[in-house]
Amino acid sequence: MASYLQVWPVKARARCVDRLGWHSGVYVTPNESVGQDEEIVVFQNAHAIEPALSVAGSVEQWRETVATLATGNSRLVFALSVAFAGALAEVANEDSGGFHLRGTSSSGKSTALKVAASVWGDPNTYPRLWRATTNGLEGLAALHNDGLLILDELSQIDPKEAGEAAYLLANGQGKARASRTGTARQSARWRLLFLSAGEESLTALMARAGKKANAGQEIRLADIDSDAGADMGAFEALHTHSTPAALAVALKDAANKYYGAVGVEWLRRIVIDRAKLPDLISDGLRKFVTGAVPEGAAGQVLRVARRFALVAMAGELASYYQLTGWQKGEATSAVQKCFAVWLESFGGTGNREERAMLSQVRAFFEAHGASRFEDVTATNDQRMKGTSLSRGSRAKSTRHRSAKMLMLKSI
Repeated sequence: MASYLQVWPVKARARCVDRLGWHSGVYVTPNESVGQDEEIVVFQNAHAIEPALSVAGSVEQWRETVATLATGNSRLVFALSVAFAGALAEVANEDSGGFHLRGTSSSGKSTALKVAASVWGDPNTYPRLWRATTNGLEGLAALHNDGLLILDELSQIDPKEAGEAAYLLANGQGKARASRTGTARQSARWRLLFLSAGEESLTALMARAGKKANAGQEIRLADIDSDAGADMGAFEALHTHSTPAALAVALKDAANKYYGAVGVEWLRRIVIDRAKLPDLISDGLRKFVTGAVPEGAAGQVLRVARRFALVAMAGELASYYQLTGWQKGEATSAVQKCFAVWLESFGGTGNREERAMLSQVRAFFEAHGASRFEDVTATNDQRMKGTSLSRGSRAKSTRHRSAKMLMLKSI
């Protein structure tokens, strides 16, 4: 058979790929390769689990129900824009990263995840859970390459592994492993956006395990309060519904009926315009960052701002392609609100490490006042108060000086 295949004259070839997403100008899904022209590109991976991409209903039905009900609700518009933005990260040459909707139970954050999931597939099967090992998350990330990964219930992951998981998903590369012969196997790679939800933040979750979240982890998973500030949880506009709960039910019902078609159409549109999208997106990112970020902001803030800006551009492009029915500026306004909430939670425009250091020093002064310091101009007699100090007093003075030296070293 091998000899036969080698000598038989070949008139057509197909390229088999083992990873979904962009391959040059073609976007590969499990069911089709969007944008293929001269070359046939086929997804072929026997080891991948089912990606959960599926279609029900039409683009028009999704737009008139799910997208219409999301209008005026910043968290819902933001979540939908994140769903569109995953496929633009490679086009814009932006790094992977995530957003975490934090809020109390029944505040609407899970509804936002289902709404976002409806862009690509069945909201009941497309979202995944944080309850996984880091190796399991690595496989899920590779499966959602150049797309959106949705992870619900952050509190279900082991607190000891939460920080590592945030790094793993955002860094876009899996763990280096050896083959049976001892040589290095090729690591899994991906580029995606991931949308998370939970009742506590990454920092609070890690604190339960006695670990401290560093700035790198916090900027890779941007924490956003799911409460929109209108005393209705994640909602701000109820449209024709009487209560937030009624709106949530209507959104879930609509998302369960109509899903997936808008994602396929979105891919077709951006594949056609791929050549001109990089310049368009670059200009949009610059404008968003200039308008949303205060002058003198640190690099950490600018990095997260660009991720928010990519989401805003995705929402505006989807509206331009008439996929959402939103007015121009709707997505940008929603993303700006969410970015402002994140920036306030992050603590300002400076680097997180510098603020943490100053906070530590401030707490020391508040706890001890001047009791741990001596006047630098004091003479020996004034410091020691003659030679009548008791053994306990001398020991106390020594401890004070030691504490002072330790604090200075920490600063």
